[in-house]
Amino acid sequence: MNNDSIRTIPPSPEEYNLTVSVAEKSPSYSITSNSESNEFIGASAITGFKSYVVARDDCLGTIVYVGITTRSMKERFRDGFRSTDNNDTYTWALEKGKYKLLVWDLSKIVKDKIELQAIEAELTFSVRVMQRSWPTGQKSITFYYFRMSKTVQIASLVATIMIRQYFDFLANRKTLTNDRLQIIKYERDRVEKLLKELSLTQI
Repeated sequence: MNNDSIRTIPPSPEEYNLTVSVAEKSPSYSITSNSESNEFIGASAITGFKSYVVARDDCLGTIVYVGITTRSMKERFRDGFRSTDNNDTYTWALEKGKYKLLVWDLSKIVKDKIELQAIEAELTFSVRVMQRSWPTGQKSITFYYFRMSKTVQIASLVATIMIRQYFDFLANRKTLTNDRLQIIKYERDRVEKLLKELSLTQI
């Protein structure tokens, strides 16, 4: 990877409220953006390199899935919510409930899908550090790069910034109590310390 491969830090993610319904084992969903739109907007609505997380709408925002796509989120969700099980089908979508969806536009950060996959792997690992367990809806994740490669070094840094932004998202929720806010701050400091110790880059 050359110096032009990663040019900026990730922009703040686009945020959505996601409601999942399940009827006769056939899942469906509805979304609402922060601007009250019932459709995907911005980078989520077009093709381009994206990473996203799906989290339970609970006090600590447990992440159940980390994904990537080069398609629009509508197209990706169309395949993910199919009742036929395949690699694109979401297992987490078989459980009805309310979720939060955060979508990062990485089109100015990565050049190809290999770099995107590296960020996905590092972000999933960061979630593992944060939650002390892998996302429950994750089918698989592959770390197939040499640890000393430039791709993985930069992907680790990008993923750490994305986790910081996720903690910012948790801390800024209006319904958060002061006790919960203190827990989030403690967890943020703990995770950043661990990721810094594990990373090959300066964070």
